[in-house]
Amino acid sequence: MHPPARQSSLLLLPALILCLALLAGCSLLESSPDPAPSGVTEQIQAGQRREAILTLNSLIRNEPGNASLYAERAEIFLDLGSPGQAQQDVSKALELDPQMADAWRIKAAVLLSGKAVGPVLAPRSAPGMDDKTTPDEIAAARKALERCLEIDPNNALAYTLKGRAFRLEGNPAAALDDLRKAEELDPQEPLTYIEFAECYTALGQWTKAADSFDEAVDLQPDSVNLLMNAAHAHWNIGEFGPAIDQLERAAALRPGDHTIFANLALVHAADDDQDEAKHYDSLARRKAALQNLRYASPIIVDEDGKAKPALTPSGLEIEKQALAEAPAQPEAAEDAAPVEAQAEQPAPLPLPRDLMAEARTALDNGNPDAALALVSEHFDKTEPTATDLCFQARVLSTLKEPEMAADAARKAIRTDPDDFCGYNNLGVITAAADPQAAIAVFTKGIERLPNVPEMLNERGKLYLNTEQYENAEKDFDACVEADPNTAVYRLHRAIARYHLGQYDKALEDADKYLLMNPSAPEGYRTRAAIQRKLGNAEQAEKDLETAKSFQAQ
Repeated sequence: MHPPARQSSLLLLPALILCLALLAGCSLLESSPDPAPSGVTEQIQAGQRREAILTLNSLIRNEPGNASLYAERAEIFLDLGSPGQAQQDVSKALELDPQMADAWRIKAAVLLSGKAVGPVLAPRSAPGMDDKTTPDEIAAARKALERCLEIDPNNALAYTLKGRAFRLEGNPAAALDDLRKAEELDPQEPLTYIEFAECYTALGQWTKAADSFDEAVDLQPDSVNLLMNAAHAHWNIGEFGPAIDQLERAAALRPGDHTIFANLALVHAADDDQDEAKHYDSLARRKAALQNLRYASPIIVDEDGKAKPALTPSGLEIEKQALAEAPAQPEAAEDAAPVEAQAEQPAPLPLPRDLMAEARTALDNGNPDAALALVSEHFDKTEPTATDLCFQARVLSTLKEPEMAADAARKAIRTDPDDFCGYNNLGVITAAADPQAAIAVFTKGIERLPNVPEMLNERGKLYLNTEQYENAEKDFDACVEADPNTAVYRLHRAIARYHLGQYDKALEDADKYLLMNPSAPEGYRTRAAIQRKLGNAEQAEKDLETAKSFQAQ
């Protein structure tokens, strides 16, 4: 990648990280020559991959010699970010049927996934691991793809993965022929266009990258990561309208993601739409605060109140350089951007001081006293919002000042009674001394804001602690319905159902929790307790051993 491209990658999530997320999230099931078992296809099409795993678990128990079932499950595990499980299943599939072309292709996909393989179910970003595909893995993937194409010469995704192998080796230009072959064989596969886009990005051809991302979005319109990558590409060549369209679609699909709104602020600022830039910047800040996340504004507001983007597009200049670059000087793009492009970049203005952001950093760094001082300084200059008061309550609670913390939370409720964080913080602070009073606080908040899973979860935990298991299960039911993708709600519901004697339902929740969070020791301990109640002593012991192994890491 060229240095200016590194600047532009700050617009959204870094391109390489997004690429991994996209490649892991795009299903490769469409090309399988064997139809998926009854029920599994419908679950996959509905985005219910974890439910599809549970269906396949049952089918495999009935047909342990069916290689296609293992291959199907391996592919879904890879999509879910569990390459270790995928590796085990694809090895079993090839043991049962070494002539299954797609099993060889899935094996290559695991090797090229940028994740740890073998028994480890975690990204290489875990302690002691890197996140790059090694030369040995690429070589092994190539052998698997050769075997796949010997059996099935028209396997489009095998050619797509050959292209990915070239790109991961740092040779994106060599990938294009294989990607063109994949497109010729199957013009409806989004992963091929994603690979085209990543190769064109690496080659500095941002216009072609944007076109390729658009092709992928047309085929997979509900992928938030794809929409954000497409927006990034359009923004980087100054096509602000298409970038805004893509980001607005992403925001509709994932309304709680503050990074999408931050990027809308940046693009509107680049398009000189002052009001919209400030509006989306404010929304992004609020959403980040609700999740206790740091927020760095992508816009700069000058003394006259004019919003400017903190970053400016550089893709067109990169593209001009890439196209004009002489073959005899292939390394020129690695050194620096053209002098003309550098001259066009305005000198960055100093960012205004964000006292609340500094306070959050201080608290994250274990310095609550400094955080409280920064909050107080902010309050001296600005009328605090409900979010500001909620954070003040959190700092005071960390400093073991429960009465002052509760007072700050009450002020947050008075400032904005439709902001759940005040009720949530007051309930958590009160719970230590008086669980029943805390339940009353959460109940009042839930009556006003009935579909906030965070408050329902906190009240549910209090019901668990006070042995009100039926009420706890109802709250966790509501949590799962409101937010089915947060794993911990399923764990809590499993515990409630365990105490109610609903062991089969509890086991189902524990299984789903571990599919979503496969390295969590508490999940294996919970499932072990349930297995004992069901009379599955051997499985319970296995779960306890697994819990110990993850606890030791």
